[in-house]
Amino acid sequence: MSFKVCIDASLAVKLLVHEPYSDQATSLWQRWIEKDITRIAPAFFPFEVASLF
Repeated sequence: MSFKVCIDASLAVKLLVHEPYSDQATSLWQRWIEKDITRIAPAFFPFEVASLF
């Protein structure tokens, strides 16, 4: 069975910028990689991330 997770802008920012819960976001991301879980994002994802800066 193949699993997919849809990431959101707040998770992406936590992976790029050190802020509260960044360590947890990084750990979660690593677990997804280790378990070969596919990460997907909606088409408007870049705009969501840009709006947070």
